[in-house]
Amino acid sequence: MGLFSRKEPTQNIPWEVMETKEDLQKMLEDSSNKAYLLLKHSTRCSISHLIKKRLESNWDLTEEEIIPVYLDLLAHRPLSNDIEKELNIRHESPQVIVLRGGEVIYHASHSAISLDAIKNAL
Repeated sequence: MGLFSRKEPTQNIPWEVMETKEDLQKMLEDSSNKAYLLLKHSTRCSISHLIKKRLESNWDLTEEEIIPVYLDLLAHRPLSNDIEKELNIRHESPQVIVLRGGEVIYHASHSAISLDAIKNAL
């Protein structure tokens, strides 16, 4: 089991599932030791679905390089508000935020989300 209580594995990405404010705090604390990618995903949005699938089909990073975390915005929208306040990054969907060393090292939304840019940030 990973950092959180639930995983949602897909073909290429073993997503950790963020569901609580405690999960957010765990990720923020642990990001001082590891890199985390947080995908804020709207399950009803076609653009969000496309971005998630594009990440999943091209994913070639290991959990030693970065821990992928998934947030279902429809089920946990207040948690996205907490993320916005905690990280001082305006909420968007889809949105990717990469944390490392306790800091945001990359964030993008919509079509600006790129696996190559994520790799370059690492």
